[in-house]
Amino acid sequence: MQQILPLFASDFTLITPKLGYKKNDGFVYYQLSGLPLYHHIESDLHSFRFITANMVVQGYCTRREIADAFGISYDSIKQNVKKLTEDGIEKFFLDKRQGYSYKLYGETLDRIQNKLYQGKSNAEIAREEDISEGSITAAIKKGKLKKKNYPQ
Repeated sequence: MQQILPLFASDFTLITPKLGYKKNDGFVYYQLSGLPLYHHIESDLHSFRFITANMVVQGYCTRREIADAFGISYDSIKQNVKKLTEDGIEKFFLDKRQGYSYKLYGETLDRIQNKLYQGKSNAEIAREEDISEGSITAAIKKGKLKKKNYPQ
């Protein structure tokens, strides 16, 4: 799924009558009643998500106003607000996408390693073992498997 990035206008844009933002020199600055509130680098999506969720939690604006102001989905704002209120700030910036291949352990790992030593390709092994080629590539990068050099 392609991610829809927030759209930042170059001049000062109002989110609500009291809350607005301005993009300047690669940064986005948020102001509340003319006073500086937050800022972040334009490309920093983690900070954008945290700041917009925090503005909703603080009652400065609604989820709909954020979605309309930045051209992003209402559901993504809703998820960010839920994440902030349930998990807190410290867990908000953690990337939870640290998956693993549950199939690459024990005998399966040994079988795949032997096939790699025989010179078979990752794609060929993946078809034979009914796993994704990416799982094998990831295991090689992590050092769980070795691509070549059969041990003597």
